[in-house]
Amino acid sequence: MRVLIYALPRTGSTNLAHYIANSFHYTAIIEPYHEARYWDKHLVESDIWERDNVVVKMIIGQGNYQYEDIKSKFDKAIVLYRENLKEQAESFAHATKSIDWHAPYYYDPSSITEEEYQTAYKKLSRRDEIVALDGFKISYEDLYLSGKDVERLDSFLGNTNKSFRFMLDSRNKYRRDNLEVKKSLI
Repeated sequence: MRVLIYALPRTGSTNLAHYIANSFHYTAIIEPYHEARYWDKHLVESDIWERDNVVVKMIIGQGNYQYEDIKSKFDKAIVLYRENLKEQAESFAHATKSIDWHAPYYYDPSSITEEEYQTAYKKLSRRDEIVALDGFKISYEDLYLSGKDVERLDSFLGNTNKSFRFMLDSRNKYRRDNLEVKKSLI
């Protein structure tokens, strides 16, 4: 089976790709057309477009492909978005200033300027476009925060392996609640 995850940044798409890949013992290919790609340099086009037993995560706007053309090359396509654009923009603004996009952090609003926030928000302005796409849609909030769509996702994929469900637990998200800091100090 070939699985596509099509998303905007900061939606949990990398984690979702690894969850699916681990559950099925597939290979995860993360953002093959990222402009600053430094990982998986050995990939070739056939890995992305023809290889079986693969999960390919693509961010909208990376590469010169339209969703319908991309989707037709996969057995299953997941459209992942985030309902809370404010937190998504905060996360994106924080990540652009960070060395590691995939590390836990505490968000400090004073560390992000209004200009940085607005720039991040504009980069995420394609949310309505991605939500309008056809296919299996799932939100960050329903997958990671409430967990109410985990069963729906697994059913869509035909996943019976529950061993990696911990990867979708909200306690594993990158952004930590600032209240956790306060609690640990008491």
